[in-house]
Amino acid sequence: MWGAAYGVLLIIERLVRGPKPLGGSGGFRKQNPATGHQPLATITTFIIVTILWSVFRAPSFEALGNLYIALFQGGGTEHLHAAPYVWVALAAFIALDIVLRKTRFDAWCSRLAMPLRWGIYAVMIFSIIVFSSVEQYPFIYFQF
Repeated sequence: MWGAAYGVLLIIERLVRGPKPLGGSGGFRKQNPATGHQPLATITTFIIVTILWSVFRAPSFEALGNLYIALFQGGGTEHLHAAPYVWVALAAFIALDIVLRKTRFDAWCSRLAMPLRWGIYAVMIFSIIVFSSVEQYPFIYFQF
């Protein structure tokens, strides 16, 4: 199913974008000359892939339908409530990503003193443990 959806999306992209000019990209894929980044294309890809991957996460087609209804009709916001520390951690990770945008994380960490570096590692490991899901969702392929 994923392969078919991906193939259809490639065809749609080629039809919308048109032929790619030599030395650049066309259509809605405007590049930032300083970075070569294509923000609209990145956002579009993220949204489409997230919507399609939800097929593999849903336990049934009924649950998938309910998910899409809640997503596209503006419902289901009761699941967006999170403890303040979750939002603080998310803001910290976004800020760190902005600061380290053009730097490898390991290269940045190697410049820090060892206690600080290991403190960062400990916070990262703790975050993975705390924010990981307690409820298990089996991959959809294992349900057949």
